[in-house]
Parts: sequence; structure tokens; C-alpha cells
Amino acid sequence: MEVEFVDDVSKLTVHHADAFRDAADRKRHLVAIAELAEEMRLPVEQVCSCYEAVLTEMRKEARIEDFLDIFVARRVRERLRARAH
Repeated sequence: MEVEFVDDVSKLTVHHADAFRDAADRKRHLVAIAELAEEMRLPVEQVCSCYEAVLTEMRKEARIEDFLDIFVARRVRERLRARAH
């Protein structure tokens, strides 16, 4: 399987635009998505779809969002690994 790496996070296709609060929030999460895709050697679109779903879930209960990208990435990593096995 050929894996698509994204050098420019602005080129990522976003499925749930409302998942991001503003441009800075969008960029922070898209960088996390690109890094996860590269780390896990998975297509960016697959990681993006899962990440957006988890972000939407976790944001509902987050009181402080400073480290949300780290917690979302951890949960996405767990879900994608579970799917692989």
C-alpha cells in the first residue's frame, strides 16, 4: 500500500470543518494528523477521518483544550492499532 504524506497541512481534506474552532486550531490538529499518518504509515485520509471523529467526541467534554491534540492523537493511535489487529 502506498502511503500519502502531506508536506503542506493546508492541503489536507477536512470532513468536518466544524471540528476546528479557528485557523490556528485547525492547523494544530492538521499537523497532528499528518504526524500520526507518517508515524503509523497509514493514508492521511484514514487518519484524518478517525481524528476528526475523536476530536469531536473529546471536545464535548474538554474543559481545557491546551493539550487536546495530544489526547486525541493518543486515542486515535489506539483505535487505529486496534483496527489493524
